Amino acid sequence: MILKYTVNAFSKIPGGGNPAGVVFYADFLKDSEMQQMAEELNFSETAFIMTSEDALCKIRYFTPVEEVRLCGHATIASIGLMKHLKMVSDGVHQIETAAGLLTVMVYPDKIMLEMDEPNFFETMDRHLISDSLGIETDSLLELPSPQIVSTGLKDLIVGVKSLEILRTLRPDFNKIADISSKADMAGYHVYSYGPDGSVHMRNFAPLLGIQEESATGTASGALAVYLYKYGILPKASETTRTFFQGMFMARPSEIDILLRDDGENTKVFVGGGVSDIIPLG
Repeated sequence: MILKYTVNAFSKIPGGGNPAGVVFYADFLKDSEMQQMAEELNFSETAFIMTSEDALCKIRYFTPVEEVRLCGHATIASIGLMKHLKMVSDGVHQIETAAGLLTVMVYPDKIMLEMDEPNFFETMDRHLISDSLGIETDSLLELPSPQIVSTGLKDLIVGVKSLEILRTLRPDFNKIADISSKADMAGYHVYSYGPDGSVHMRNFAPLLGIQEESATGTASGALAVYLYKYGILPKASETTRTFFQGMFMARPSEIDILLRDDGENTKVFVGGGVSDIIPLG
């Protein structure tokens, strides 16, 4: 029997975070049925939970228009829901995804998910990017340059000079979708710094049927390794931060970041809490 829920991920308060659909016992659903269900639920992503011989479970992720390899907030929602239903205990577990076997760490108050191995791709033209965001080129941070980074999905990481610029972006979703398609990436992850140095973000992925998302785990992981690579986050064997998203959508989200660097490789974890667990008929 299929069970469906909605869960808000990366949320510490009701009404915050990013809602995801979670569907249990999806082993016998056809791809077309999962896609139709994701379209009907109309969340940015819906997670379909299946059995796995090698892990706690297998999860597949569908946006309203297509399947994607990995989704951070839908994973946090899924494992947080499983903990709420006493289907998983605190500790370290593995999940099976299209991005491979990934580690999840279940804590009393949050779920942390290991991202895919970081990969850095091409930088992008500043004039092209600023035009698609409806801002002047000099509103972009000088360095680092806008660059495509992946910790599960390819996102363009773009820095702007102030929170006010971040708030008043006027994204042209047709242009962003066209650029995303040509660059084979999910969308834009735009960030700026608060007066205290905190990191604030907005995410636009119209190519995937998502104009703006209130909390984006994979892109936040990509942003974290980008800031780490270019020295904005200090080098250390272990680095923790909290990033903020959704503040301009009245859905405040807090995304916890953990970077582990052994001198050769950097592992990226993103996580947070869940709220607003609602069963669907």
